[in-house]
Amino acid sequence: ALASGVAGTTGVSHRLRKLFIGGLSFETTDESLRSHFEQWGTLTDCVVMRDPNTKRSRGFGFVTYATVEEVDIVIQKYHTVNGHNCEVRKTNTHVYGQKTRGLYL
Repeated sequence: ALASGVAGTTGVSHRLRKLFIGGLSFETTDESLRSHFEQWGTLTDCVVMRDPNTKRSRGFGFVTYATVEEVDIVIQKYHTVNGHNCEVRKTNTHVYGQKTRGLYL
């Protein structure tokens, strides 16, 4: 068990620190995404998702912060990256690693 108040590097902790970034410009790179979001904390990961064949941006990505507190600050702000207003939200823990029941009612 983790000590009280300590967020380890467990899978659950990682999901709580990971944010979905949607509505990105197709010109947005990993570097420009990192440059924008590292203003609010230390990023442990930053990636723009790309089409495996064309290598073109798919218009969304993910950033992972070092702490949950940094995530809480970031999601309260509006973000514009490369001239595009972005949707910023916590990743859905049910999609990333947990099975759900009764999804298809």
